[in-house]
Amino acid sequence: DWKGEMIDLSFVCIWIVAITCIICGAHPPIMSSSDVESDRDGRHPDEKKLTWKILLLPLFGSIFLLLMFFFLNVMIYAVVVILTIIAMISVIFVVLPISNFIYFRSFGSPPSFRMKWGININIPNVVTLIIAIGLCVIWLLTQYWFVVNILAWCVGVTQLRSIHLRSFKQATVLLAILIIYDVFWVFISPYIVKSDTSVMETVARGMPGLPLFIWPRFQEPESFAFLGLGDVALPGLVMCLLKNFDRFRQVFGVDNNNENIAGVRRRSIFSLKWSEETVLHIGYFEISCFCYSIGFIITVLAASTMKSAQPALLYLVPSLMIPIILLAWKLGDLHHLWQYGPSLPTTTTSSSSSSSSSPISSAAADEIDLEAHPLVSDAPSEENISHHNSTTPTTSAIIV
Repeated sequence: DWKGEMIDLSFVCIWIVAITCIICGAHPPIMSSSDVESDRDGRHPDEKKLTWKILLLPLFGSIFLLLMFFFLNVMIYAVVVILTIIAMISVIFVVLPISNFIYFRSFGSPPSFRMKWGININIPNVVTLIIAIGLCVIWLLTQYWFVVNILAWCVGVTQLRSIHLRSFKQATVLLAILIIYDVFWVFISPYIVKSDTSVMETVARGMPGLPLFIWPRFQEPESFAFLGLGDVALPGLVMCLLKNFDRFRQVFGVDNNNENIAGVRRRSIFSLKWSEETVLHIGYFEISCFCYSIGFIITVLAASTMKSAQPALLYLVPSLMIPIILLAWKLGDLHHLWQYGPSLPTTTTSSSSSSSSSPISSAAADEIDLEAHPLVSDAPSEENISHHNSTTPTTSAIIV
């Protein structure tokens, strides 16, 4: 039954895991106070340097794929060690705030104990560490698919909260290059390496599960549906950028002529009023979640129809980027989004030459305290996507 094959609920479960990973990864905002101050002063990173660093990502990814393809039996041990460390750190990153919150609400501020080496620990720290070690041990011993999803989800959230793109232009260049990378290693590589399966699929099936979201097919429990973590993390970076863009539209008020209006709050593109008390505000981020979901459906249909692994970015990226670009153009936000991404608007005020270098009007600057504002985090500044090289390799393909 071809309808049953295409509507296998395993894909719905993977979609739920993927979209919740992106939504949770987009909170809290990932713009730091130094990023905002840099944008206010008009100091932007060197675009040429950013472009070269973006070009290195598929290069390093290709080297990794080839090493894994030809030396899988040797490389797998090093990969397992690296993935275990990354998974443990990611679980701690995600679970520790939850542990602290639950303990604080139940018992108040947790007491700290100073260890011999000068390290302070408390009960939430110990509980979080036990959970992280326990999940990693279960994964190493059993490779159970549900634990794999938990660890991959935590890794994905950590990546989205730790990495950010500086502009929509950078995001567009990155995803365009990665589409070519994805298509090459899925569709073209079998002809080069003289194999029945692509390099991407062979590596994905040989990996110990962690860089994948995996779910057993309901109609064929002995087989699994896979979605590469890269197919979540890479579009998710753009969606997090759009979440920040929504926040800055709310704070600084950007009208359709890209002018700054002090006191204006215009985050929502449109609103849905469910009742007198409940209003659902729709911004670029919410629309991008819908577009990603449409791309996911197209990817699943393509994989089910062709009965082979598909380069998911080939379907996800156009489904995400084209509607967002068209919508931004229609609303008059495209120039601001394309040029500066989550940065502050750089239009100048016409009152005096001394204020011409400031990206926001003096009225807006007086109204908003950037350092104290909840939309600006105190996380260390990141110039670009350099964290990519320190995180787990992301496999980008959907396999049926």
